[in-house]
Amino acid sequence: MMLQPKPSKRPLKPSPVTKRGLLRLTFDNGSGFGRGRFVKGPSMRFQSVFFVAFFMAIPATCLIYAWRKWNQMRNAPAQQSWREKLPTVGLCLATLCLLLTSGFLFQGFHWGVQSFASPPPGFWLTLNWVSLLSWVLACLTIVLGKGKLRFPLFVWCLGMPLLAWFVITMGYMY
Repeated sequence: MMLQPKPSKRPLKPSPVTKRGLLRLTFDNGSGFGRGRFVKGPSMRFQSVFFVAFFMAIPATCLIYAWRKWNQMRNAPAQQSWREKLPTVGLCLATLCLLLTSGFLFQGFHWGVQSFASPPPGFWLTLNWVSLLSWVLACLTIVLGKGKLRFPLFVWCLGMPLLAWFVITMGYMY
């Protein structure tokens, strides 16, 4: 014989947490005017990441090519002057800039709603200045340096701000 619990005679009251709506999470229906804490569902976030990654793939390809060239040249026994070593510093700075810029774009771009219309979180203000400084210094190393790394870094220096501007413009003008 199995024992069954006795049903309670008092009705259950909603807890204060659910009463205030702290645990209620609603998702947007696609109109962009969600009332919940999480405005976009998982598919919307995936589209945003894919869109940003698609446009940041071009500068990333330039840097991958430059890192492969650097790996081939690294074991060369030739004497290098400071001008031949300078693009290696530019390559590190360019990689830092690409990572910071892509992170900012991943965080700020939202598919289906207007993006970049409000100020970014505070830490991105500092990181964007670091990204800008690393881009400027990477461009300076292209001008002052010599070697095979200059061409992929030059293409990266031109493409990176243009494609980032394009992503920001597409997110803002939605």
